[in-house]
Amino acid sequence: MNYTFIRKTLSVLTSFALVISSLAAVGQTNLTEKPFTNYSGRWLHTESAIPDLSGGELIIQNSYPKGGSQYTDATGRTFNYVIFWTRVMNETADSIELTIKFPADSFPSTSSANSYVKVFLPPGKMTLEKESLFNYGITDFESFLDAGFNKPTMLQVTISPKKESIFYTAVVFYHIDGPTRTAFNVKGEDLFYKIINGKGLETMLIPCGKLVFKKLKK
Repeated sequence: MNYTFIRKTLSVLTSFALVISSLAAVGQTNLTEKPFTNYSGRWLHTESAIPDLSGGELIIQNSYPKGGSQYTDATGRTFNYVIFWTRVMNETADSIELTIKFPADSFPSTSSANSYVKVFLPPGKMTLEKESLFNYGITDFESFLDAGFNKPTMLQVTISPKKESIFYTAVVFYHIDGPTRTAFNVKGEDLFYKIINGKGLETMLIPCGKLVFKKLKK
């Protein structure tokens, strides 16, 4: 009996089995990945789902930044800014009251001295059809800053069951290596805006409003 031939054959079969096993594992991983909800574009960064007692979910989607433009205020200071959008989908059986408030104050950064950010809710209706446009379709943003750089901004909307709301957020930063990622987070009924600055070395968490489930009367 040719034992050498048998050993080589077993070695080849074992290697082949390992390859098949690896491919199967990769396929299984892909099958278990959850795609973004009702989204087929390429500008969505994160999605989070908040379960409701009715068995539904509140889904919050946060985009990547766009823009990277500069703005010079009336005193000659130069800022950079980027635009984001957020999509809130109400997949529950109840209405949702969403209230977001950003103050006129700036938020100091620990990354460098005399550095800070300001957050705004620019006017205008965001739609997914606009996501390929510069600044996600926002126009005259610098004129908006000219008139409201030192004013608070606010959004208040009621989202009915199976409906959604999409809105803009703008982050203006001074002496900072740009916010790379942002996201709205919910804790209880409290809403927070998370900003990751620069190369991810600093995270700012800003309280910014409420998200309240309103039971429908039967």
